[in-house]
Amino acid sequence: LATQDGYVKEETLHFKVLFNGYEHGGLSRSIIGILEDAYRTIGQELNYFPSDPVTVILYTRKDFFDITRVPGWTGGIYDGKIRVPVKGLRGDEEVLRRVLFHEYTHALVHSITRNCPQWINEGLADYFSGGYSERVGQVIPLRSLEGPFLGLDRRVVGIAYRESYSAVSYLVDRYGLFRIKELLLSLSGGADLNEAFNSAFSISYDEFVSAWGRELD
Repeated sequence: LATQDGYVKEETLHFKVLFNGYEHGGLSRSIIGILEDAYRTIGQELNYFPSDPVTVILYTRKDFFDITRVPGWTGGIYDGKIRVPVKGLRGDEEVLRRVLFHEYTHALVHSITRNCPQWINEGLADYFSGGYSERVGQVIPLRSLEGPFLGLDRRVVGIAYRESYSAVSYLVDRYGLFRIKELLLSLSGGADLNEAFNSAFSISYDEFVSAWGRELD
């Protein structure tokens, strides 16, 4: 995906940030501060720091949707680069912080493994960004949430995210983030989901789904 003319770049050890100089010039340092906070906080929790700088592109809302062609409910994406629409920080700093923490988590997971089921990826992103409640309500089978969420019907998107957050929170509460990292490393080594669950948690994927499901009853 391309950027638009008029974008400028600022670099740190950990990020390359591209932004519209006219629209976002006054915000770049604040945004870089949030990104560096995500790098430290999430990296320390998982004891993992990507070896290469992460590219982040800040768009106007119009440019974001024109360029990415993602659904209107999307607050940001990670497709090898973090892409986020930014209107401004005034009144929206907490929202922007959640979005950047969420998308940075995707970048970190991608750095560990390209083989992560989407419900784990999204659940971790919401765990670190604090974006969802654990209250689930209606449940979609987890196996149907292993692929990308961007193609989901808008009516079930919220359910998918809440469910993913709930399932990941269940794993973190019972096994800790160290075991979550072990799960990701197993997946990166080519293990399927059942093998990775057995390696990280000493339970099968189906046993986890059953145990987590009982917690929701």
